[in-house]
Amino acid sequence: MDLPQNVELSLYEWYNAFRKIYTVFQYAGHDIRIVGGAVRDILLNMKPHDIDLCTTANPDEMVNLLEEADVIFRPTGIQHGTVSVHKKGIWFEVTSLREDVMEGEDKKCLYGKSFEEDAKRRDLTMNSLSMDIHGKIYDYFNGYRDLMARDLRFTDSPRTRVVEDPLRILRYLRFSVKENTVFEMCDDYIDLFKDMAHLLARVSGPRIWSEVSRILVSRKARRACEHMVTCDIFDVIGMGQIPASVCDSILFEHHLDNVSSEIRAAMLFGLLVRGDEERIDGLYEKWKFSNKTKAIAGCYGDAFHNYDLPDMKKELYRSAVNLQDKFMELKLIRLQYLKFDGRIRGRMNEKKLGEFVEFQLPEFPFTKVDFRLVPSFKSKQKLALDKLRSYWVESCFTMTKDDLVEVLKEDDRPRVKSS
Repeated sequence: MDLPQNVELSLYEWYNAFRKIYTVFQYAGHDIRIVGGAVRDILLNMKPHDIDLCTTANPDEMVNLLEEADVIFRPTGIQHGTVSVHKKGIWFEVTSLREDVMEGEDKKCLYGKSFEEDAKRRDLTMNSLSMDIHGKIYDYFNGYRDLMARDLRFTDSPRTRVVEDPLRILRYLRFSVKENTVFEMCDDYIDLFKDMAHLLARVSGPRIWSEVSRILVSRKARRACEHMVTCDIFDVIGMGQIPASVCDSILFEHHLDNVSSEIRAAMLFGLLVRGDEERIDGLYEKWKFSNKTKAIAGCYGDAFHNYDLPDMKKELYRSAVNLQDKFMELKLIRLQYLKFDGRIRGRMNEKKLGEFVEFQLPEFPFTKVDFRLVPSFKSKQKLALDKLRSYWVESCFTMTKDDLVEVLKEDDRPRVKSS
């Protein structure tokens, strides 16, 4: 397939900033091009979210020429040859070209000068495209043909690519459900993924979650998750054996429009794995979930699943306290869950939902000042406050200050040792 004529880059708001960066590198004797997802999105008539650039300058040369030109930059990934460059209010990721060189039987990655050698290291043909300052497209692996045909193909043998980095299985599935596009997956690739899914067990947890979370929030997540079930990927990465019927009922189209991707991913994760607390806690640790993500995913326990209103209130309060009192945000998340869960099962209790909507963050009635009401109390106040708050929450916020003082007095009474 013939490549299109040069793309008119000047129509894009970031073009002038790119041109300034290009001039700096060109003056120092280095080439620089747009690469990866930005080229793909431009050719699909989509607005690129991020502009990634590659250059013939190695990391030291990049730092020196940017400093000499007084360009604002950050060495965000300098150990991997990447710096973030700021121009005209826009940040660009600029990475040194790399190439794989064999040293005996080992493959070693070095900084290089060839855009073609760098393209060989890309996973998919459509991601191997590059574009220069004039809008000319460079295509070394028929990436344009595959992109126009909406075919997802690896730049090399699929088996080789997966062995190099097993995460490419999940990346492939993520691209297959990319927003605003319909890509065709190769059947032989899916068969290969079945055989090689076990390799995902050696990939770090945060990298796994980065891909899984983006798959879950796609409007076409069911399609990718069907393949994850078929290939036993959920089980390999630690989420357990999730039936296809569960994925089908949970991951329906366009279900949480007004919730951020971060929140949606955590909610859907919680729905898929709920019920196995030991497994969930293990994934929290392995995948390095933030406190916010854990709090969001954690709302899918028995309290919310069984619509137990007192327990729902207590769970919400505990989560809000753990997240520095982000009560309203967490309440919105749980309201979205209640509507979502009720929509799935057709059993939403409108009365309970209404009561939960009216629920406001209650104020703990006992403070440090109130320890003066029990002058004889000599124990550590923080531990005592935590204990009193626990009693108060378990009472569903009904215990008064006087009740808590009595509890404190009871705990402060000397214990008679048995002889």
